[in-house]
Amino acid sequence: MNAESDIGVAVISFAAVGLASWSRRSSFVVPEGFYGLLYRHGKSLHRISPGRHRFWQRGYTVRLVDMRKTTLDVAGQQVLSADNTALQLNTVLTYQIIQAETALHEVQDYAAHLRTAVQLAVRSVVGATPLADLSRQRFDIGKELFARVEPEADRLGIIIHALEIKEIVLRGELSEK
Repeated sequence: MNAESDIGVAVISFAAVGLASWSRRSSFVVPEGFYGLLYRHGKSLHRISPGRHRFWQRGYTVRLVDMRKTTLDVAGQQVLSADNTALQLNTVLTYQIIQAETALHEVQDYAAHLRTAVQLAVRSVVGATPLADLSRQRFDIGKELFARVEPEADRLGIIIHALEIKEIVLRGELSEK
């Protein structure tokens, strides 16, 4: 072999090695307002901040978590008041994830968990309140709902900014169960 062919083989092999190592890298972009949870082969490593991130080995994945304020409508909660009046309540919850790792790893679906906590709080608070007091004490009931849901949200690394009754509708077809 001559020197030119040795150089050609060296350049081709160097290019192949460079291409192989480039294909092994993982690149992720975490947008503003989000955090990324970094995993390697399914194991949680740590949180990564907004920006572009490159990892030179295989097996990395990122799960994005929205850290902005989020509104959750809990619509159509049917409940009986203390005087057995059938009602349908619509509530709205404004929350923000503070600890992304806790929110994603403690429960399967943190939004569904919050929705269930709000529904249970509505049933217990409204079920103990007569219909006449519901419309007059709407904001006080919202504060009581907030107080009941906040500890559960706090356990998940979520802060609640507001929890209010949006609408109260009288229903005639509900029966006590």
